[in-house]
Amino acid sequence: MVPQAGSMIAGGLLLGLVTGFPAQYLLMASLPLLILLFATAMKDPPLPRRYREPFSLRAFLDGYRISPREHPGFIWAMSSRFIMGLGYGLGTLYMPYFLDDVLRYEQLFPGRSTEDGLLIVIGVNCLATISTVVLSGWLSDKLGKRRMLVFLGGATMAVAAIPLALSPTWTMTLVAAVILGLGYGVYLAVDTALVTEVLPASADRGKDMALANLMTSLPYVMAPPIASIVLGGPGGYRSLFLCSAAMSVLGAVLVWKVKSVR
Repeated sequence: MVPQAGSMIAGGLLLGLVTGFPAQYLLMASLPLLILLFATAMKDPPLPRRYREPFSLRAFLDGYRISPREHPGFIWAMSSRFIMGLGYGLGTLYMPYFLDDVLRYEQLFPGRSTEDGLLIVIGVNCLATISTVVLSGWLSDKLGKRRMLVFLGGATMAVAAIPLALSPTWTMTLVAAVILGLGYGVYLAVDTALVTEVLPASADRGKDMALANLMTSLPYVMAPPIASIVLGGPGGYRSLFLCSAAMSVLGAVLVWKVKSVR
C-alpha cells in the first residue's frame, strides 16, 4: 500500500516536470514498459504439463460464477469495495477541473499553473495516506477487527468531501486532501485484509483476487459518465462532492454485511 501511495507522488512529480498533454501522455505510456522489463527478467518456471488441465471455455466462464448464497461475505465485500471506489473516484478524478473552474487556481496564485496546485493536493493526500496505512494494518491485526476499521476509513473519506461541498476554497481543498488521505489509508490496508478472509476457495485465490482488484479499478471507468450527469445538473461540483460522500458512506455501511469477518 505504501508503494501505491508513493507511486502517486512520483507520478505527479514526473508529470509536473513535463509540459503539454502529448508529452505527458507519452510519459504515461512509457512507464508500463518497466512492467514488461520485470516480466521478462522475472524467473517464473512453468507448471509441469502433467498438472495442466485442458482449456475449456465453459469451465473458464464457470470459474467466474460465484454463488451469493454460498459466499455472501465475498459478494458483500466486492459490493462495498466497488461503491467505495466509485466514491473515491468521483471525489478525486475531477480535481484538476475543480482547481481550474471553481478555485481559479492560476488567478489565485499568479505565476503558478493548475498542475502545480494539483501536485500539492496529490502530495498532501498521499503523505496522509502513507501515515495511516501501516498503522491501521497493525491495529487491525492487534484488535482482530476488520469491519470496524473499514467502516471508519470509509466514513472519514465521506467527511472529506463535505468541506469542498460547503466551502470550496484552497484551504479547504488541502484540509479535504488530508482527511481523505487519512481515511483512505485506513480503508486501503484493512479492506485488503478483509477481502483475503472471504475468498471463496483456496484453489481459486488468484482469480478471486483478480476480481477484487477489478472492483477497485472498474469504478474509475464508471465515474466519468456518472460525473458528467451530476456536473450537468444543479449544484455542479457541490453535487459531485456530496455524491462522492454518499457513495463512501454507502460502501462503508455495506461492509457490516460481511458477517464472516469480525
